[in-house]
Amino acid sequence: MKTSDAGIEIIKQAEGFEPKPYRDIVGVLTWGYGHAQKAGDVIPASLTEEEACELLAKDLQRYELAVSGVGATLSQNEFDACVSLCYNIGIGGFLKSTVVKRLVAGDYDG
Repeated sequence: MKTSDAGIEIIKQAEGFEPKPYRDIVGVLTWGYGHAQKAGDVIPASLTEEEACELLAKDLQRYELAVSGVGATLSQNEFDACVSLCYNIGIGGFLKSTVVKRLVAGDYDG
């Protein structure tokens, strides 16, 4: 499953667009729509919104895979929400979250 266009827009709105690298709240170098620096990244002086969208699409692949790996049957909206949460708190945080525990248990209301 892939994040829908509506899901991507929600993530973009939540993250905000930053063309220049900055330190996030925990000190991680970040740019674009919340792209956190990874080993081997070339740090841009600035980037366009189009470049940020391309970077976000590439980044989302990891989070989509993590959400899909949970094994729960999700609607598109549920999947988008889980990808957004995973993108925000990281894969490790997501996999340990109450959300995942409840999804795996079939407790969709919870």
